[in-house]
Amino acid sequence: MVKHFGPYGLWFSSFFLIPFDFVARCYFQEKYKGSELFLVISGLVCAASIITFFLNSDAWRICIASMVGFATATIIASILYQMAIKKSWFIKVNGSDLVAICCDSGLFQLITFGIISPLVMGGQVIVKFAGGLVWYYILFKRLKIQEKL
Repeated sequence: MVKHFGPYGLWFSSFFLIPFDFVARCYFQEKYKGSELFLVISGLVCAASIITFFLNSDAWRICIASMVGFATATIIASILYQMAIKKSWFIKVNGSDLVAICCDSGLFQLITFGIISPLVMGGQVIVKFAGGLVWYYILFKRLKIQEKL
């Protein structure tokens, strides 16, 4: 979508796919520890990049931007999540994800397009965070996955 629609193509995946990844990371961070967590998270980041590449092999720059953005954002979000481990689920999930969303959005634009558009980035952050709140509600409130840990 980004290859065909440019920066604005990010908005669709920004509401559905990217927020799911960030919210799911919170679940994995509770379920797995140490090297097992590292392998699961690294596997997800690499799988997303490989899928992007196979969907459109001409999108190598997007693949690199996705991998760098997700990897950096995941590291930052994991650190913040761990720092807030005793806080409520809402705070530790959505707080760590908000910072990760900002990081991912900025890095992705910079690597893919060579610039950061404040308008596009602001829109992305809002859309990703809103999508993250929807996924938080589905996974943690409706499905109560935290009770299955």
